[in-house]
Amino acid sequence: MKTKLIIGGVAILVVGAAIGAWATYSFAQNLIMENLPIGTAV
Repeated sequence: MKTKLIIGGVAILVVGAAIGAWATYSFAQNLIMENLPIGTAV
């Protein structure tokens, strides 16, 4: 029973981390697109 709780907790952490990473990536991409002339100049 405890192993199922541990697996469930790990799964939730992994899913949460994946969503957080995707949200950060998406947000960063929007910033890059808004500041494209600056980004392409560098």
